[in-house]
Amino acid sequence: MKTKKKFLDFLKKVSREKDQPAAVNMYDEQWESKTNTLMYILEKADRFKKNGMFQVLFDSDEVIACSGIYKSSYRDWETDRKSTRLNSSHRL
Repeated sequence: MKTKKKFLDFLKKVSREKDQPAAVNMYDEQWESKTNTLMYILEKADRFKKNGMFQVLFDSDEVIACSGIYKSSYRDWETDRKSTRLNSSHRL
């Protein structure tokens, strides 16, 4: 539980970085009912559990960064016609 509190504190801090467009999604006191928040996505939606990963980076005992990736169904179109058949998420 101590780690979760540190992560929540980190999210509160970065949510105040108004020059970052995603900051609004980092934290909300009512995150359990706000589907756009990262904590909701991690704990309620389970987006990263089945088809991705989420990592939290610590420096000593302090959270300094986080990042996640998950596969989604999208296509990217490249100039090479052969590559258009590939979903780029398989290459990540």
